Amino acid sequence: MNAGDTFFAPLYPHKTSHLWLILSDPSLNSSEIVVVPFMTRDYKNKSQDTTCTLDVGDHPFLKHPTYVNFDVTSAPSLSAILREKTGDDAPLSPGLLKKIREGAQKSDRCNLRFVRILEDQKLISPQE
Repeated sequence: MNAGDTFFAPLYPHKTSHLWLILSDPSLNSSEIVVVPFMTRDYKNKSQDTTCTLDVGDHPFLKHPTYVNFDVTSAPSLSAILREKTGDDAPLSPGLLKKIREGAQKSDRCNLRFVRILEDQKLISPQE
């Protein structure tokens, strides 16, 4: 698995399958791989993180306006991902991967631990 790859896996506690995105570089650290899911936007729900919103056409999977759910960003090991994943989808384009990584850094809902992993891997510039 590589940075920018996408895979289907359950989103707990609901256990419903979602498309997850790999933001960090598994070749640099396979014990903590930063992942985040896509979520369909609900314009009535004002509590959604709108730091990084996407639309149909930004990725082949997207059929509705979508946001990147930084609230549930996590860093499982490669073995945990392989154990939980139920399928794959198209990888992110380089531009979309960059946009989502920068969104993680800007979002006040993404745990700083995960942002630091991306900074340590030199995938985003450190915040000042």
